[in-house]
Amino acid sequence: MFLTQGHGTRGLLVTTDGGGHWRTILGGGIPFSVLKRGPKWLVMQPYTDGRLLVGEEGGQYWLADDSTNSHFHEVKTPAKFTSLTVDGTTLYGIADAVTATYDLVKGEGLWISRDGGSEWRRYQQRG
Repeated sequence: MFLTQGHGTRGLLVTTDGGGHWRTILGGGIPFSVLKRGPKWLVMQPYTDGRLLVGEEGGQYWLADDSTNSHFHEVKTPAKFTSLTVDGTTLYGIADAVTATYDLVKGEGLWISRDGGSEWRRYQQRG
């Protein structure tokens, strides 16, 4: 995956063969104008089924509808996540304060979705 900006072109280029062939994601993509914090905050992570999760750490996230990565939908979260990551086809989101305090964030904790963000459950430690 590669994000390009400059020379009047912005877009996401994807390769599935180690850089031998690249494909530009255009239609149904993500409006870069909503990414307000700049490229260093950009999150791009692949699902094992080939779909991409794209977003901005602490901001909005989008998930590809299928492995062609030609159309994305916004991932709705149960709380404002400070980070969101993928493991296999499972999403893990963390809602946390940016300072070393506790219970300042609504929905604080680890959240898990196994269906692309349609349903979330809050992780509850047992024991």
